[in-house]
Amino acid sequence: MIFGINHHSIKSSQRHLLLPVLLSVSIMPAATVFATDFVGEVEVKPYYLRAGETVYSVAHQYDLTVEELKTLNQMRQFPRAFEQLSAGDEIDVPSTHAIKAANKKATTKEQADQQDHEIQNWLSRTAPDFFESMNTQSPNEYLSRQAKNMAVTKASSTVENWLNQYGTAQIGVQPGDKLSQSTLSADMLLPLYQNPDWLVFTQFGGRNLDERTTLNLGGGVRRFNDQWMYGVNTFYDIDITGNNRRAGIGGELSSDYLRFSANGYLRLSNWHQSRDFDDYDERPANGFDMTASGWLPSYPQLGGKLKYEQYFGDEVALKDKDTRSQAPKAITVGVNYTPFPLVTLGADWRKGNGSDELQLQAKLTYSLGVPWKDQVSSAAVANLRTLSGNRMALVERNNNIVLEYRKQELISLILPQVIRGRGASQQLVNAILNAKYGAERVEWGMLSAFSSKGGKVQSAGKSLTAWQIRLPAWQAGSTNTYTLSASAWDGKGNASKPVYVTIIVDAGLSNRYSRLTVGSDSLNIAQSEILTLTMRDEQNAPVTGLASSIQLPFTFKTKKDGPSLSPSQSGIKLAALKETAPGVYTTTITAGKLPGTLTLTPQVDGISIASTTVEVMAAPVGIQIFRNGTAMTGHPVVGDVLTATPDCQDNCILPTAWQWEVETTQGSGQYQPISGATAITYTVTTEMQKRRLRVTAH
Repeated sequence: MIFGINHHSIKSSQRHLLLPVLLSVSIMPAATVFATDFVGEVEVKPYYLRAGETVYSVAHQYDLTVEELKTLNQMRQFPRAFEQLSAGDEIDVPSTHAIKAANKKATTKEQADQQDHEIQNWLSRTAPDFFESMNTQSPNEYLSRQAKNMAVTKASSTVENWLNQYGTAQIGVQPGDKLSQSTLSADMLLPLYQNPDWLVFTQFGGRNLDERTTLNLGGGVRRFNDQWMYGVNTFYDIDITGNNRRAGIGGELSSDYLRFSANGYLRLSNWHQSRDFDDYDERPANGFDMTASGWLPSYPQLGGKLKYEQYFGDEVALKDKDTRSQAPKAITVGVNYTPFPLVTLGADWRKGNGSDELQLQAKLTYSLGVPWKDQVSSAAVANLRTLSGNRMALVERNNNIVLEYRKQELISLILPQVIRGRGASQQLVNAILNAKYGAERVEWGMLSAFSSKGGKVQSAGKSLTAWQIRLPAWQAGSTNTYTLSASAWDGKGNASKPVYVTIIVDAGLSNRYSRLTVGSDSLNIAQSEILTLTMRDEQNAPVTGLASSIQLPFTFKTKKDGPSLSPSQSGIKLAALKETAPGVYTTTITAGKLPGTLTLTPQVDGISIASTTVEVMAAPVGIQIFRNGTAMTGHPVVGDVLTATPDCQDNCILPTAWQWEVETTQGSGQYQPISGATAITYTVTTEMQKRRLRVTAH
């Protein structure tokens, strides 16, 4: 019969035989390390709580739980609950050498008990699995799999034990109208270096909102004194779903039951195709926020906050992607309730840019290295509100990247900025048109004044890029300048940015028939003369109504190749133009005190008429004749030396050439030049007796 027992039956029998034994081992009670014996063996010393300290922070300093510290003080009497003790209260704490001795003894016993406990658990888990696995795999395969599982479990346990010594971990849920609009987040703060006065930390986390996954990595420094904590931090935020990047810098200030924070956000990525909307670009919006939080000392489970935030841009989605506004700002008032350190429930009411929003939150905050019973104890909440209990708090900031959007330029239109021509002329205008979805039409605007004066815009063909513009008739006394607008549209209702075209209507002046004349080709110094400007069009018809539009710029040079003098330097003056006859305009020009060349070039609305040149001459001066150094009187005598002397005091131009003249016959009054007498002096000869002499200068 024994040969009739199959392999499966053997395994089943073995399993049934061993299972009662294994179960009996697994239910053996584990020894308790911390007992009254521990209290009796540990030496204690008195300790006064300092400002900002609580029994929680002191217990943490001595690697004890609050319950263990409370047990050490069971012989003491306190005026209030042990968990509510504060600065100035005296308690007992272990001495340093006592802690080491107790820890060594406790550690040895804990290790032994832990090993026994692990063996029991392993046997209770492994035995049923071992016999079950024999049905499907060989003993070698089973042992190989168990070795791998043990290695992974040990590695995971090691990492978990290391993390549990430090920092804070938090998981948050903020429900939305839809499941996809709910925010799920996880954040962790780990210290890199710390002592009683300083904390250097790193904080990292991730969250999902609007189907976007955002990661945050940062770090900071916190400085502690008896009353306050001062901190600075910087972060790098990346939206890995939408490829948006942002930097943040912040500051912190906190004390017992109070906390302040301020943050600035600066984009690191620029415009790119939005994943939320077709034909839109997106980028992070620059902005800032400031938050003040507080808790009631008498009821530390209840707290509140006040927050102000603002972001900059034309279409910023502060609330959500479907609610965008220009440079939005918001004020948030919130309340929160923490029944025990592990759980916080909150409600925030945010108002900004004409919209109200109620946000609900639920957060699980796990303090690494703090015993579980302290994290679910309502008495431990008070410690969280103190300076020491808030040491490892997460940085208060907006970890979600606020985005700015802009509509892409799906269609664009380019036209000449200025179109100029004679009144009633036809102007062909070519446009440059680009459209992602094809252009459907071009709409012209601001046509009222243009059309009322005879102007017209029409297509030059089937294309939207060629246009025929008929200019209005030129209007005397009007500006004759018009502004038109144009926008292109596609079949999806997208419009280009409007472009503006300036239309300038000229009078149709003709250089061939229009001219400027001066009464004389030359003027003496300070002399006035009439200028006449005749304005004609191409049909040689007079152009009227130009008096206010005509300009008479001029240049004046004292030497041919010399510099041009300004009107104030030249002293030349022009009176206002008047239309004295149809198309005829006159003005008076007055020369200055300097001789030179004056060039006038009339202009009308940028059209120049042929220039005219006028010479300004020096005025003639009086001349006296001296005989032998004395002003001559009477008739000259043969042999007298006569000298010509200019009779000039101020602002005169001295002659450069002389000419002595003599009467043709005695008493005739007619003079003729004396040959060779061109010097400033002249000696009278016998041929000049009884005839008059004179001298001219130029």
